[in-house]
Amino acid sequence: MLFKYQNSLLNSIVILTDDYHRERSALKYSNSLINIFWNRLEEDYTFLLDGIPLTLQPGQITTSTYLQQIEFDKTAKPLTAFSFNR
Repeated sequence: MLFKYQNSLLNSIVILTDDYHRERSALKYSNSLINIFWNRLEEDYTFLLDGIPLTLQPGQITTSTYLQQIEFDKTAKPLTAFSFNR
């Protein structure tokens, strides 16, 4: 699932996806987005944020900015994300 809203007058974009890892490559503005990540799985979810492993327990959320580097395992499971620009 990928929902995207863009407003060219405001130069704004808002995106909701249930699989950020898979959809990220399709996002045109992925280098300028602020993200809210939500682990909706029933198990821990680990990814790298600025080269440091970050583990989200079930139901936990965290944020990242466009200044941070996010890396996922190639077999990463779905991670829900709400992304938007400034």
